[in-house]
Amino acid sequence: MKPNDVKILAVDDDEDTLEVIYEALVQNGYCVEKAMNADEAINKMKSFKPDLVLTDHDMPGLSGLEMLRDLRLQKNYTTVIIVSARGESSLVAQALRAGADDYIRKPFRFEELIARVEVSLRINSLHKDLKSANEQLQDMVEKDYLTGLYNMRSMYDKIDFELKRGKRFDRTVSAIMMDMDHFKTVNDTNDHLFGSFVLQEVGEIIKKWNKEDKYTD
Repeated sequence: MKPNDVKILAVDDDEDTLEVIYEALVQNGYCVEKAMNADEAINKMKSFKPDLVLTDHDMPGLSGLEMLRDLRLQKNYTTVIIVSARGESSLVAQALRAGADDYIRKPFRFEELIARVEVSLRINSLHKDLKSANEQLQDMVEKDYLTGLYNMRSMYDKIDFELKRGKRFDRTVSAIMMDMDHFKTVNDTNDHLFGSFVLQEVGEIIKKWNKEDKYTD
């Protein structure tokens, strides 16, 4: 990932320190936004969607550690580096255990700051690659490779889940069974390759219909 493709949010209640961090990151090609406190940072994250957050610990309102804990409850992983003048081992350990990717003590050297940002972003990239690979593997296990629809084993699991949920909440559960009439004739008249194409097209129609369904919970 190139620096100009990376979004970084810098958070610090000290305006001078914030400006120094901002300039250091911008000079190295990063796209940077600033926030003076955690509440402002959280609001900016909704639209800015940073890849990395550099935040002070001691700030009015929410602390950097409290903001970190809030971020770790969210689905999308955001790299977080705590930058603080406090260097107690107990606080460093607390931040790392809460999910901080790194902890930088003030005052810091620009070269070290940028190097730590680069390392954290590299780990972030590996984390995203691993997540994507796991999602692909899960799809391979749950879905038919030809149609992209859930396979029989997955359907049994989902039906069992929906039946139990329906019973728990006293809801009616419905299911639709479909059959492709004369599909054998398609294979016999043409070939199995064309038959596979037909199955793929039917799968796309079903998936499109499912996405457009307005009656889902």
